Amino acid sequence: MRARTGSGKGGALAFLVIFGVGAIVAMYLNQKPKVVERTVVVQPPPPPPVVQETPAPAPIPPPKIETPVPVIEPVRAPVAIPAPPPVPECQIIEAKLQDAQRAEAQAQVDLAVAKQVAIDKVQSSPDYIAAKTDASTKKAAVTSLVEKLRSDEQSMTETDDEKASVRAAEASWLEVDTKLAQMKDDAVAADSSIAEKQKAIKDDAATVASLQKALSDYIQGDITTATQGADCPIKSVAIDTASETISVGLNQRAQNDVGGGTDLAMATIGRILERSMRKSAYTWSSAVFTVYFDYNGGKAVEFQAKYSRSTVDAANFAMTIDRGNYLDDQGLVNLAQELWFSPIISGAQQANSVELASGAGAQYGNPGVQYADPSVSAAYINGVWYDVLVIGGYRRADGSFCLPVYIRRPHRKEDAHDARLQPPSASQSRQQQAAPPQSGSLVRPTPAPNQPQKPATPPKNTTPAQPQQQQPVVKPG
Repeated sequence: MRARTGSGKGGALAFLVIFGVGAIVAMYLNQKPKVVERTVVVQPPPPPPVVQETPAPAPIPPPKIETPVPVIEPVRAPVAIPAPPPVPECQIIEAKLQDAQRAEAQAQVDLAVAKQVAIDKVQSSPDYIAAKTDASTKKAAVTSLVEKLRSDEQSMTETDDEKASVRAAEASWLEVDTKLAQMKDDAVAADSSIAEKQKAIKDDAATVASLQKALSDYIQGDITTATQGADCPIKSVAIDTASETISVGLNQRAQNDVGGGTDLAMATIGRILERSMRKSAYTWSSAVFTVYFDYNGGKAVEFQAKYSRSTVDAANFAMTIDRGNYLDDQGLVNLAQELWFSPIISGAQQANSVELASGAGAQYGNPGVQYADPSVSAAYINGVWYDVLVIGGYRRADGSFCLPVYIRRPHRKEDAHDARLQPPSASQSRQQQAAPPQSGSLVRPTPAPNQPQKPATPPKNTTPAQPQQQQPVVKPG
């Protein structure tokens, strides 16, 4: 019985489980979905879009300008701007002179063109053409008669009538030819424009001459200022604007010492170069200094020195030449481009007793200048004379001693007796600078001839001799 009871309880439990599950399933299946009611509003379709024009962009307002804050500047003293330096008077004159010279040259060209136009016009006229044809015919007749006369002369059959015919034909031809020339001259004279151009040329020439004188006066005044107190007065100042050459003449004053006058002349030249010409405002390329001295009652050229502007501008006068109260003669000689002196210089300076070189001497400084060595007591050797220019070699008034400078070249009698008052030519100058003998026995120089010698004058254009090798100086035994 108990066994049945336990089995019955188990069946009842299983039944209950199955029943519960079934009940749950039945409840789930019997459930209905919940309906949610909503109100749907149906709207009409939207209207088509309205196309509108693009509106213009709105104007950009101007930027707002703010009032700047005032800046207070510090008070400053006014700065004075220096005025440009005034143009030197000589440069103003030179500019006007160049304009006048160009105007004169152009006027000459215009005149030549106007004359040719007038001549061409008359040569195309019927009268001129007829006269020219007549001249050609008569010239041909003269040629024919002359040829026949020459033929008859060879055969000795010529006659006086034949010769007279030739002379008459030549006169007739010459008359027509003269008429042709006169027609051209008349055409030129009748042209009023040609007369105006000729007057313009005269006016331009007068302007050029006036400006040249003004420029010369300016330069002469500047040179005179530079030589105030000099012991060698200025004789003349001339300017050649075409070659840019300034020529200065100096009158040497007689001195008791042999080289005193030449030293004073060189000092004057140096002052002009240093104080006036060196880096001057006026234009020049070459400066020629000619020193005159009294000789036989007249003026003769003692020596002539030439300087170039490029050399003078580059020279350091304070270091090499200017010694304060006086100038160094050797430095001025070295600075010279060329140096010429008279072949009568030895007699004029009474330098026969001065110690001079007999050999070739030393070559130094400017190769165009030949220097003498004062260590040998003669200027005459083996029949050869030497012209010697002595500069300095004396005691100055202030007690200082001026060192001597000796410049020499072989002497030529034909130069010493030359009656010209102008320097020799370039070729003669080169011959005068020929090299002296290398050695020889020394003798005292013989006295100069009694007859007065006529000085030669410096060359217009000289070519400096080439430097030579230094030769040994022969000492007296």
